Amino acid sequence: MTASVPAVPTAPTPTPTAPTTTTPKTTQPTAAIPPGSPLLNSGVFAGATPSGDTPAAMPGTSTTTTPPAAKDPNGFAATQTGDGTVQLKWNAVAGVSTYMLGGPGASNGVQVTGTTYTVTGIPSGAQTWVVASMPVMSTSDNWPRASVTIVNHSGKYRVVPTGFRVTNGTSEDALRNDGLGDEVFASAKVEIVDRTGKVLSSPLPIQSQVHGDTSVYPNRVRAGSAGNFGGLTAGDVVPAGTDLGRVPTGQPSTVTFPFNVWEGTLTDGGDAV
Repeated sequence: MTASVPAVPTAPTPTPTAPTTTTPKTTQPTAAIPPGSPLLNSGVFAGATPSGDTPAAMPGTSTTTTPPAAKDPNGFAATQTGDGTVQLKWNAVAGVSTYMLGGPGASNGVQVTGTTYTVTGIPSGAQTWVVASMPVMSTSDNWPRASVTIVNHSGKYRVVPTGFRVTNGTSEDALRNDGLGDEVFASAKVEIVDRTGKVLSSPLPIQSQVHGDTSVYPNRVRAGSAGNFGGLTAGDVVPAGTDLGRVPTGQPSTVTFPFNVWEGTLTDGGDAV
């Protein structure tokens, strides 16, 4: 007798497959970038790319387009060239056309094109200036400095008669048409001359108002003790109570005393008024 044996199914042979791999992406670090790191213009490190899909550049192959900071000028010097006048000079810096200057006569900062600048109206004493290349890359503490001691030989002067005293009165007008006592005004002619006596300016006449009794002429300056409205008599002092010969009291005036005859600039040993 023949027996039948059922066939045993054969398991299919598995087909080998390649393992799945993941390509890592290069990401930009979020840590603070230390000074001196090789940065690209895009702001990421050299050797990395924004997408991560493109092979990274080799370190050291990137360049920066930021120009080096311009150096501040050297050879900075200050020279007084006249009363209150100082010339400032410095050496040019390659690639720089404008400089920032600070100091007396340029206190708020002056932008200068070139390598020289003149300041005026500088007072006597030690003075200091600073200069820097533009755009300014350094703090003012590091700017080159130039100093000079200013010696001015001229200055402002004022001619001011402080007042007067009446020593003797004149004869009284019988009709007293001009009020009681005497009347006085001051007048002067001012000239500026050099050391040889040569006149440097046209004569300038100046005259004060009349001082005395104001009862008849109210536009006068009331002065004196001859009557209720003034009038000058022996012993009177104008201005009243003035200690003549001392520093004038009150603001100098062009119409009364202290009488401002002249005010201006004179140079020692050079001119006179």
